[in-house]
Amino acid sequence: MTGYLKNIRIAALRSSVVLIRRKSLFLLKNYDEVTKLIKSEVKDLPLTKKEEAMLMLAESYYQIENFEDALQVYGSYLKEFPRGKFREDCLLGQAWGIAQQEKLPEARSAFQEFASEFPRHEKAAECLFATANISLKLNDQESFLKAGNLILENYRDSQIAGETLFRIGIFTVTRKYLKKALESFERLKTNYPDSEFSKSASYYIGDCYRELKQYDDAIRTFRQIHEE
Repeated sequence: MTGYLKNIRIAALRSSVVLIRRKSLFLLKNYDEVTKLIKSEVKDLPLTKKEEAMLMLAESYYQIENFEDALQVYGSYLKEFPRGKFREDCLLGQAWGIAQQEKLPEARSAFQEFASEFPRHEKAAECLFATANISLKLNDQESFLKAGNLILENYRDSQIAGETLFRIGIFTVTRKYLKKALESFERLKTNYPDSEFSKSASYYIGDCYRELKQYDDAIRTFRQIHEE
């Protein structure tokens, strides 16, 4: 082995040892130490190690609530490795980091981008749910309902689907669209009986019937709640 190749091999081994140590600190949730150790070394790591190091650095910043530096590293990763193996992790972290900074329009766009690019990801429904909640905060009723309906169409088996129906029900009942609200609450009761929102939906169903002057149905509903 030539001196040049030997030096490359030694550097690669050293970077592997360094990364293993950083990973151990990360798993131990010693995030402050991780940021100190990786920040000064990440730029000199070989590409095969740099991707994982950048993700650990960004995630460590996020965990210590240094969202500005976390977003900077997420963005640097996405720029340097636009199709890298941790693209989805960085896009997701970026979305939540922006949301933590209360930059609502930008956060909504980031969540939408993630859900659109990775519709089969386990967090896709959660990102659409975040999109819906942000839309409500922005008083964008159309986007709220659009995101909610996407969850109900594409992720009906997720836990979030039940809560989505509940929120749509609340949204419609506060605007006095009582029949629409009833539809959402009853669908929640039928399709997601074990949801933590199921019992609350029953009360709203009774109230909707009362507001609609369907008193027999209201009495029946409240009686069923009492018997449960």
